[in-house]
Amino acid sequence: MQKYFFTTIVVVLIMVTFAVLNSKVVPINFGFTRLNISLALTIFIVFAIGALVSFVVTTPTILKNKRELKRKNKEIKQLSEENTRLKNQDSYYSGEQEV
Repeated sequence: MQKYFFTTIVVVLIMVTFAVLNSKVVPINFGFTRLNISLALTIFIVFAIGALVSFVVTTPTILKNKRELKRKNKEIKQLSEENTRLKNQDSYYSGEQEV
């Protein structure tokens, strides 16, 4: 918990320092309109858009992998139960009944 808190504080301090050092206003041209906003804010917005796109693109794969893992774990459980049943059956027929 303390490690997470410390890491969060360090990241926030880096972001604040970055914002202060890059407070220059830059023009952003969208073709049909033009905005003048802080360079740090521009970089942050572009980063956030990139993170959102990454999340949207990877989410289906992550969900598919989770479903597959769940299916495989269920299959492993069934095979393990079958293995145990067959071992018990084998020991029964060989006269080595478990007590």
